[in-house]
Amino acid sequence: LWAGPTSIPQSLLDLNQAAVAAGSSVGVGPEQRAYHPHITLGYVHERATATERAQCGQALQSTPAPGEPVRAHPNVALFRSVLGRDGATYTPLKTWTLPISAA
Repeated sequence: LWAGPTSIPQSLLDLNQAAVAAGSSVGVGPEQRAYHPHITLGYVHERATATERAQCGQALQSTPAPGEPVRAHPNVALFRSVLGRDGATYTPLKTWTLPISAA
């Protein structure tokens, strides 16, 4: 389960181009898949049955979206994900603490 923009802001396109250029400068080729910036919110295991996947979809569709943004944690982290035979391995690269705003 992921969330991403319906149209990609120029700032994210610029960031992607900078990442491609940085990788190219050290011999890493560009990703062959289309660029889809997103935030992963959840995961359904690949071994989940079709019924289990359908139940997850139904649960998500029946859950109302929050009326206001919800912030459950004051930190945001950038992770590297490496897909391997046994699934993905996530390594935190950088963490930022978000400012606390008075409500």
